[in-house]
Amino acid sequence: MDNGVARGFKANVTGKIAGLGPVLALIVLVIIVAVMNPSFLEPNNILNLFRQVSINGLIAFGMTFVNFNWWN
Repeated sequence: MDNGVARGFKANVTGKIAGLGPVLALIVLVIIVAVMNPSFLEPNNILNLFRQVSINGLIAFGMTFVNFNWWN
């Protein structure tokens, strides 16, 4: 492989891994919490987490919608 091609490939792979950083961190946190508290992954707890997060999700969706319409 040409040295320039190898460097470009390495930079591309590194950039993609860096873009997955928050997702990988979330997966690691879920694994740690699940090991520390086995009831974390029970269906009732997951449903409760979704209920708590849904308010922030709706607010974020509304703010995004307003921002998109504001600039157009």
